Amino acid sequence: IPILFYGTLTSRRKRTLQMLRSNDLPIFHANAQTDGTFAPALDALILSAAIVLDLKAFDSTKTREWKMPRLAKLLAAGGPPPGG
Repeated sequence: IPILFYGTLTSRRKRTLQMLRSNDLPIFHANAQTDGTFAPALDALILSAAIVLDLKAFDSTKTREWKMPRLAKLLAAGGPPPGG
């Protein structure tokens, strides 16, 4: 998988993914609620990804989102290190 995003598809994330895909970026979206991807299946996707994309869930200039559980899952699965 060239680029993996996993998580709930909020309106902000949907807009961002649409913009990236319109520039021919091959992004695979996995979500436990919609397609049942979690636990070992998610770990396998993380390991097969060249890039794991982390997207802010909401539009806000007043808060900074940093989800430690998301980072911990990525590192525990042995996935690629996060980039800035």
